[in-house]
Amino acid sequence: MIMLIIFIFLLFIPIGIRIIYDDNFSDIDVFVFKYIRHKFDLDSFIRKYLIEEDNKISLPLIINNFILLINSKSIIKDLCKTIKIKKSTVILKDDYDNYLTFIFFWNVVSRYTYLIRKSFKKVENEYYMISNQKRDVSIELIFNISLFNIIIVLIKNLKETIKVIKLKRRQRKNGTSNLWFIKII
Repeated sequence: MIMLIIFIFLLFIPIGIRIIYDDNFSDIDVFVFKYIRHKFDLDSFIRKYLIEEDNKISLPLIINNFILLINSKSIIKDLCKTIKIKKSTVILKDDYDNYLTFIFFWNVVSRYTYLIRKSFKKVENEYYMISNQKRDVSIELIFNISLFNIIIVLIKNLKETIKVIKLKRRQRKNGTSNLWFIKII
């Protein structure tokens, strides 16, 4: 009985995720409570899950990841519709001598805000800045998600979930360097 209560509690507890991208620092923080935090190094995550063993990006690897992304598109969209963004920060820095660079940056920020507002359930705190300094890009996203929402989305998109699982198994079985993706297309 106690295990069932703990399981239900963990199912509905919000999991906070903080994604930071900077030219000098990129990080993903996952925290369940205020005091329990686990950090993922974004670079090691990419090397482990998106790049082959020899740490080189290859064309078949890019195509495999692109096919995986296309097959899981509806899952990602539905999952994003359940997420409330607590904080969205974009800071673009460049030595802009030309006003066209400044206009281009504001267009990038405008497109980013449109995509964030369209893709997610709600955006609570937004901060955007363009400054005349050394070239740099900083992005920070903080949001919460629960395991219950993930399970509901996976069940709702059961057909796509099964397709993605089969695709990942095939990738593992054949290796990402094989050209098995031609059979799927």
